[in-house]
Amino acid sequence: MVAPFRHISKVEQLKKEEILEIWDFAKKISQAFYKLFKCQGINFGINQGSVSGAGFEKHIHLHIVARWKGDVNFMTSVSGARVVSSDPVKISEQLKKYFKNKK
Repeated sequence: MVAPFRHISKVEQLKKEEILEIWDFAKKISQAFYKLFKCQGINFGINQGSVSGAGFEKHIHLHIVARWKGDVNFMTSVSGARVVSSDPVKISEQLKKYFKNKK
């Protein structure tokens, strides 16, 4: 997830600088995902409001999800299930190391 530092709930409340910063970081994460995880695609998504599925309704954020052919991207919409194929802590550690080495 990528989120602005300000706690806002709607995309239209974002300042230009925040939009640029969010998407610049999304670009960097995208590059890291392709290199580290050899993904075949990426989903970028924003859920605005509780009816859209926003879990943090009061803080707008961008989801960045690596995808592979045949993965289970339909699970949430079909059955409400959550599928975690990798340990988020391990992914975070890999990303931290990747960005530390990019400096």
